[in-house]
Amino acid sequence: GNDWENEMSAAQTTRPELRPPRLGVFGDLQRRIPIVQIVGIVACLAYGDSRIEGFVSKSNLITIAVLASLLAIVSIGQTVVVIVGGIDLSVGSILSAGAVLVPFYTVKFDLPFVLVAILAIVAAAAIGAVSGLISSVFGAHPLIVTLAIGACAQGLIMVSTRGVPTGNVPQRLSDLTLPSSTTFGREIPPIVVMTIFAGAIGTLVLWRTAV
Repeated sequence: GNDWENEMSAAQTTRPELRPPRLGVFGDLQRRIPIVQIVGIVACLAYGDSRIEGFVSKSNLITIAVLASLLAIVSIGQTVVVIVGGIDLSVGSILSAGAVLVPFYTVKFDLPFVLVAILAIVAAAAIGAVSGLISSVFGAHPLIVTLAIGACAQGLIMVSTRGVPTGNVPQRLSDLTLPSSTTFGREIPPIVVMTIFAGAIGTLVLWRTAV
């Protein structure tokens, strides 16, 4: 028994140390500043402007920022999932279900919009918890689990609305995402400001925690 333990300890001590690959000066800089992403965005804007008149106009850039903000908020949570070694393919379906079912149930059951929205947030958190529980307890790959959960969410939309969604969103909520909306008198839609703050908080959490 002791001989085997000695051999194992010797093997562990002689195991070569794994070091992260050297990325060079550019790689180290890329880790701090998203140079490639910035260059890619500038290149896309330049190409779009060369093909479409007014593509980089102020109004169009604000519209692009609004559309990008909706995805950016979702991607903050997805980033954490990917960092810890998982993947969540149900995000888009859950987002669609919330966008369709919250106004639908508000009208159908004559409930306050805020109440239904809070219930939707709780339900989305519970669905995420169930996905994580299935993956961790049963060892199922999160790709398969979340893909199935997303299909269930799409099915819930069809069963609930019978393919004909109805309902209205309060004007105050619509104003958050209108490209023509302002924030404290500035021509910046509130959803863009909210996304910047959410990104700053997400960055701070990743920087200051062990995630």
